[in-house]
Amino acid sequence: MAEETLSIDGPAFLKGEVTVGGSKNLALPLLATAPLFSSKLVFRNVPNILDVHIMLRALSSMGIDFSWGGNKLELDCSKLRYVDLISPALSELRASFLFVASFLSRFGNAVIKKPGGDQIGERPVDIHLEGLKSLGYEANFEGDVIRFKRVRQVNDAEFILKYPSVGATEQLIIASVTGSGSKVFRNIATEPEVKHLISWLSSCGGKIKFYPEQRVVEIESVSSLSAQQAFFIPGDRIEGITWILTGLLCGNNEIWVKGVHHEDLNNVSGLFESLGVQFQEDKIISKRLNDFKNLNIIAEPYPGFPTDAQPLMAVLLSQGLGVGKIKDKVFPKRFAYLSELSKLGLKFELREDTAIIVGPQKLKGNEVLARDIRAGIALVLAGLIASGTTSIKQVNHLRRGYELLEVKLLSLGAKILSDQSLEYVF
Repeated sequence: MAEETLSIDGPAFLKGEVTVGGSKNLALPLLATAPLFSSKLVFRNVPNILDVHIMLRALSSMGIDFSWGGNKLELDCSKLRYVDLISPALSELRASFLFVASFLSRFGNAVIKKPGGDQIGERPVDIHLEGLKSLGYEANFEGDVIRFKRVRQVNDAEFILKYPSVGATEQLIIASVTGSGSKVFRNIATEPEVKHLISWLSSCGGKIKFYPEQRVVEIESVSSLSAQQAFFIPGDRIEGITWILTGLLCGNNEIWVKGVHHEDLNNVSGLFESLGVQFQEDKIISKRLNDFKNLNIIAEPYPGFPTDAQPLMAVLLSQGLGVGKIKDKVFPKRFAYLSELSKLGLKFELREDTAIIVGPQKLKGNEVLARDIRAGIALVLAGLIASGTTSIKQVNHLRRGYELLEVKLLSLGAKILSDQSLEYVF
């Protein structure tokens, strides 16, 4: 199949209502817990995105059957079998590394390729390995493959993460929820996705106490888990931010954003309210922002500003008055996307770990590459405000994280077209 191209004619003047899809960064860890179960699981509001399909192919290879329709996903884990997790597709999906935890808990060993993921800077797995070692597991590297095995039985354990990594936090929770003894993990990540993962496991019989203000989780391991009811996946908070920014940049009238928990946006609501965004009970209202003083954005672990949203903020800063700055303390080198935005005329300066953008700037359409999910959506936002046609290639990255992207944009009045059928993923 030829590489897909997404074309956008700008500038766009948008209005209407958009509903956020289920959280990508929650759906993937939830699917990674499936090997902990021996029965049926039901998830609702599952995002129909490429990354979910990659995870489902992995589950299928393990003997887990599934049926999916209308964003409702049913899994049958009764025929689970051990497999090595070494398919090329899985190695490109960082969330697949969480299968290590469920496999170790279920089988006592796991073989997986080194995780890849988006090209956003260094993303080592050393915290995962150190945490799993505290639980009695050993990792051995053989080229691009990591072999894990249980080398000692550990009932009670305490581990302090040297950095509040979301992936490592989820890894340790999944690895510890079943078994025996008590586990305490400190300096954990407290992102909403961690909270919701804990809610899911707790609803299935897990005994987990979560203290986000102290960055602590305490787990009393249980012998087994059983899902008693369907679990609804909350709306994707990064997609929610995407549509808020779409309104601020292109809202000819109001854009109503629905389907995302306001509580999951507590770390950004103050910033957006200062820009005129209204957080109402059943919706978020965003509209075009004119003549605003530029911003200073610092991406940090939750409850700081999310690193996944900082590429999008670069587009907003290009329209602000005066000097805007972006600093990323999570992935300090996450600025490769700026070289693609520069093809649309966005001017910037990098000083060590800070991007400096002086606005306002006029952008002009061009051909660009979506090098990862968030870089790709930043290019979409830039294309919406640029004059002329913006052609985005490597659209598969956008398909990994945004459900029905152009359908939603078309409903708001955008002029956006893919050169392939909307059946692209399946």
